[in-house]
Amino acid sequence: MANNLNEKILELQSIYPSKHIWIIGGVNLLQQCKNVTDYAYITHRKGSHFSDTRIDLGNYMKGMRITSSRPST
Repeated sequence: MANNLNEKILELQSIYPSKHIWIIGGVNLLQQCKNVTDYAYITHRKGSHFSDTRIDLGNYMKGMRITSSRPST
């Protein structure tokens, strides 16, 4: 599935070159699309919240650079 998904994203990019394509989670989907991802917008919510899935951001962000950061409100 990942190869077909990446091919479809590249196809959409060629059809709509002036548009941004957003890949909005889950973890498995983000990992499958990492090699066609140019930017990652990471959000954080203060507090303790239950989640049934987790992503290792250190591993996911390898090879990417942080361009901006601000404290959550």
